Amino acid sequence: MMDVSDHQHDLWYDATTVGADLVVETWISHGPRSDDPTFNPQPGDIVLVGDNEEPSLQGRVIRRDQNRVWVQVNLHTAIGAVA
Repeated sequence: MMDVSDHQHDLWYDATTVGADLVVETWISHGPRSDDPTFNPQPGDIVLVGDNEEPSLQGRVIRRDQNRVWVQVNLHTAIGAVA
């Protein structure tokens, strides 16, 4: 069983909402960095997304609208993936 505390990520996502294009909508206010005033993801930025169950994944911010951030997940970059 995985320990959630082992996973560090910038934004939380619901794994059931990932689209066929691997884009997921996240909310800064629902993420672990919601109280970090320096966290300001912009389109093109690379961030870590996690669902608190599986290893965190890298993704590229493709759109932002205030508190909402859309990230295209890169499945080939699982943090802590076994080689």
